[in-house]
Amino acid sequence: MIPTEGKRELWQKLKVLTTSPEVTSTTQIISAGIRDRDFDPQFYQTLDNPQYRPINWNYKNSQIGWVWERKEIENYLIDPVIVRKTLADRVDIPRYEVALQSSAETLSEYTAARVALSLCRHQPAMLENRWGEACGLRHHCLPQQRDYHSCIQGIEAICQNHGRQYQLTPSKVVEEFQRLLPSFERSGSKFAHFLTVFSGKDLLTAMGSELMQMELGEPGQFLARILKRLETSPEPVWEWLPEWQRLREAIAQFGSTSSGLS
Repeated sequence: MIPTEGKRELWQKLKVLTTSPEVTSTTQIISAGIRDRDFDPQFYQTLDNPQYRPINWNYKNSQIGWVWERKEIENYLIDPVIVRKTLADRVDIPRYEVALQSSAETLSEYTAARVALSLCRHQPAMLENRWGEACGLRHHCLPQQRDYHSCIQGIEAICQNHGRQYQLTPSKVVEEFQRLLPSFERSGSKFAHFLTVFSGKDLLTAMGSELMQMELGEPGQFLARILKRLETSPEPVWEWLPEWQRLREAIAQFGSTSSGLS
């Protein structure tokens, strides 16, 4: 597997491999990618009923890979199942689960704001859908204040900075935010699946102080420990989560050889 910096760069590489006569007519290459779902609007309506399987990723009439059903790869790495399998000797799992749940509760309004910004932008425009301060996780930021009024202010600031370029008014996004918010609150349909819907990076960084109290290190250190255990585990780690198992099965059916890009 070959990593890339972002899904757009990955899409371009896979498109070339899928359509280029110089490649397809002279070689037997089967290439596929796996990318984060992010907050892409086309997937939003399916999130009340997760299927625990990767989503097919198509270009024109060809499949070029899969999209994670959960928002991003970190959503899987912080799953209590994975944490228990990789760090059981270091983690009080019930305490960790409480910290994860509390983290989601602090993110309900901010996540609704991020989704509202994503749903209101004109495709394929790249409108910022996050704000805040550096949080110790590479290329990621998170605001310390994530209450209702702070989210309104965040939406308004982004619209003021980028609204003219994207023909976007703050009132339109705020209205969408208010419409979405009940489903992201604790009793809402989206919150019920927060490990699928919310940002894994947000969840991870929002429980940073709890991780430190549990002596698990800063968020980046915590992730690094999980990844190291995954990479060195003698167990078939793809069996630990249904979506990992189904991705493995899908890859096996996709072709006997691959030049994988991820």
